[in-house]
Amino acid sequence: MSLILWILPVSSCDQEIDGSILQEINRLYSIPSAPDLVIDSVSVSRVGNMLSFQANVSNRGLKTTKSANISVYNEGKFLRSFSLTEFPLILETTKILTVRNLGVPRGSDTFEFYVESFDPVSEIRVDNNRLEVTLQREA
Repeated sequence: MSLILWILPVSSCDQEIDGSILQEINRLYSIPSAPDLVIDSVSVSRVGNMLSFQANVSNRGLKTTKSANISVYNEGKFLRSFSLTEFPLILETTKILTVRNLGVPRGSDTFEFYVESFDPVSEIRVDNNRLEVTLQREA
């Protein structure tokens, strides 16, 4: 077996890489390869003491997360947690969780939705994992 090696000529040019380009390259490579789960929106309706909602959750990170939950709270009290399946790495892919008739205390107006990854690597940001919804009381 023989190996053929081609050496291509390199042309010279007057292009220079300044410090700002090097700083940007270093900044981009410093971003951790981690998931970043985001609650994009939640639509909520309540009839009596039954809550129905649809939560849109995205993974805007740089890594797939194997497991995640959406937890629902009412005025700080835990109601229930819902498991989500694997998030694809494809950016801006959204998972939609639809829940109908979740029992909640009567008169409940404020609900908090939290998404959390159980990936051993921390998320890029956690300040976007929470969304609060306050229902308007009917007059």
